[in-house]
Amino acid sequence: MNASNQINYHLMKKITLLLAYILFITLQPAMAEKRNVLFLGNSYTYFNNLPQMIADLANSLGDTLTFESHTPGGYTAFQHSADITSISKIAQGNWDYVSIQCQSQEPAFSPAQVNSQTLPYIISLDSTIQATNSCAETLYFMTWGRKNGDASNCSNYPPICTYDGMQQRLSESYLLFADSTAASLSPVGAAWKKMRDTYPNVELYNPDESHPSINGSYLAACVFYCTLFQKSCVGSQYLPGGVGNADAFYMQQIADNIVLDSIENWQSKGHIPFADFSFSASPNPSLFSFTNSSKRFTSSLWHFNDGSNTDTTTNPFHVFPNTTSTYNVCLEVKSACGKKDSVCKTIMVNGTGTANVQAGSDIIITQHARYIYLHHLNKNVTAQLFDLNGRCIMSEELLSPSATMDLSKYLPGVYVLCLADDYLRIVTKKIVIY
Repeated sequence: MNASNQINYHLMKKITLLLAYILFITLQPAMAEKRNVLFLGNSYTYFNNLPQMIADLANSLGDTLTFESHTPGGYTAFQHSADITSISKIAQGNWDYVSIQCQSQEPAFSPAQVNSQTLPYIISLDSTIQATNSCAETLYFMTWGRKNGDASNCSNYPPICTYDGMQQRLSESYLLFADSTAASLSPVGAAWKKMRDTYPNVELYNPDESHPSINGSYLAACVFYCTLFQKSCVGSQYLPGGVGNADAFYMQQIADNIVLDSIENWQSKGHIPFADFSFSASPNPSLFSFTNSSKRFTSSLWHFNDGSNTDTTTNPFHVFPNTTSTYNVCLEVKSACGKKDSVCKTIMVNGTGTANVQAGSDIIITQHARYIYLHHLNKNVTAQLFDLNGRCIMSEELLSPSATMDLSKYLPGVYVLCLADDYLRIVTKKIVIY
């Protein structure tokens, strides 16, 4: 059997198992979860009843959001820090998150002004939250710049004369708030900018060029859902009146990408766990060692999904029962306050003591929109794309260490990309084309 036929033979053995697995996890509903959230803000939060919109979106995806709000028009961080209603609602306790949204202009002012007029009250609010809710996560609602910048303050501080300049200052300030109080962010403003840049015909603003349209609030709801539940909102059938199907899909996709593709940008300062692990094979083809590289966790629970018991070891060794099988290994980590995160990776035990996962150590696969970027050390690599029926719809030889694949001609859906070199090392990755 020549090298090409060997590659195809081994690929098809593994593809059959992998396609079955991906189809299974694609169709499985995620476990239902519940969040209890207090929203402190002003009109940017109460416009279009954003908290209820988030709750309805969560409900459409099988999750539950219970909430309370205190959002007087134009309220600043200082006003909330001294407001008896804000303080009493915080003191009710048992919040999973307390969302804080500043007056729409104040975080966009100069760093010196923000440091003196806003940051001290942000710190005061966070201290109040932690004093009565030791396990609550303070969550800053990063807002958006005005449609054409802040004309009323442009002469005093020119950087906010444009939307881009105002958005930049808002983003910097909200990141400062998170850094200063060991808290997290809901990056609505970042998603807003991505939506403006990518789909400029979708109107996110109310006619006053400041408050959100129904589209703007829906985008914010999608970002909040992804942030609060750490799940994708893509596929939700919940559509508020006035939001079109196509626009809703674009907003779901952007919220998903902004939050979940870069989640450590928004929560690395807080206390929410982040699950991740690596693994390596031994000369024994069934024995693997696992390294827990999670963050902000106190306990671990490993599921090897091979009929064995769960393992609570931080960095376990594990022997799989078969030497030529595919296993879906999952790690769940938990913080001292019970917040959880989990991650699953597919391991292929190929009988030679080597393992393959979605990205191998010597083959790097990244996706941006409908383009796949590949970098590999071995020049003789075969790339094949399979649909979920197991049909190979694309096959090509990669003759250089780096390559770009344009998938724009393929229909939206879930696919499997497989790379194989002359040594029969096979790397697979699930590809979602939107």
